[in-house]
Amino acid sequence: MNMVRQLLAIATIGLSVLLVASAYIGLLNPAHWWLLPALGFAYTWLMLLTAVWATCLLLLRPKLALVPALAMICTIPSLLLHLRLPGSRDQSSSAPLKLISYNVRNFDLYNWSQEGVLLEKIIKQISDQRPDVACFQEFFHADSGVFRTIDRLQRDCGLPYYAVDKTVERENYGFWGLAVFSRHPIVYQRALRFGNKTFNSALLCGLSVAGDTLWVLNVHLQSIALEDPDYSYLQQVGSELDFDVGSLRSIARKLLHGFRTRPHQAERVHALLDSLSGPVVLCGDFNDTPGSYVYRLLTRKLKDAFLQAGSSGLGKTYAGVIPMLRIDYILVNEQIEVNHFEVSRQKLSDHYLICCRLSVKP
Repeated sequence: MNMVRQLLAIATIGLSVLLVASAYIGLLNPAHWWLLPALGFAYTWLMLLTAVWATCLLLLRPKLALVPALAMICTIPSLLLHLRLPGSRDQSSSAPLKLISYNVRNFDLYNWSQEGVLLEKIIKQISDQRPDVACFQEFFHADSGVFRTIDRLQRDCGLPYYAVDKTVERENYGFWGLAVFSRHPIVYQRALRFGNKTFNSALLCGLSVAGDTLWVLNVHLQSIALEDPDYSYLQQVGSELDFDVGSLRSIARKLLHGFRTRPHQAERVHALLDSLSGPVVLCGDFNDTPGSYVYRLLTRKLKDAFLQAGSSGLGKTYAGVIPMLRIDYILVNEQIEVNHFEVSRQKLSDHYLICCRLSVKP
């Protein structure tokens, strides 16, 4: 019996330590801590597991239940980065500027058996949103054929002005990269490349809105770069618990590459933000969670639109096999008021479309 109690105590303390570590690991630069950042991705699951564990301990060893309870209390500041509480702010959909951000996954380009089917649905989804500004990650445009997406967005969505960063281009075929579309003139554009070994980048645009310049910075930070076999394996593990060392090693290597690379990219984005004056919007696919070093760095001077005016809950934006992840963001500086934020739950990509209504403070 003493052995059982000791094991129960060790498991309780270990789980509590993991929870606290996952909540605050983002305070450390993951470029120097090669494994620990993975804990940040697990925070929400660890929080749920700890809550269940503490509840069970109340029946078995009530005094020991204080340990996970204290751990959960210690992580409340991090929890409030992931979770928006109900009734914390009234929302209004009457603000003059509507902005969307969307990782469109190349408009489903590689689904050859149903070429253009999801493209049509995505174009309609964007058109129904009637945005004033639309920022796209994993954007694709073809020189001819069905995927002339620039033409479609201009014609069908009423977005005549655009800027693109062609991170990959194939002659007589098309290009991949970032794009910003707008109903307002784009008077400035600049691409921020993160290096020759990655296709991820940032695109800064200056929009002329009511006589002022609104800065919109569209970013796509280092992808996890999991491929179809990786996703298939994760789904299999979730249903069959069949562990394969080779598959796990491949996935771990890709995750670690992202953890090491994103901090440097985020620091360059942060430096660019510091050089701007006036109203600023930063949006895109960060590929990182609200407790991460990347998020904490980029929100030092910017507000999270979801926390300002989103619906209550976790506000997940990733539609892939890993549940409960919020990795897509719209951030604004103090010169912008966020009146409304929402996540569209129409699943047409591995990310959900996010949008908000903004107003520039006088």
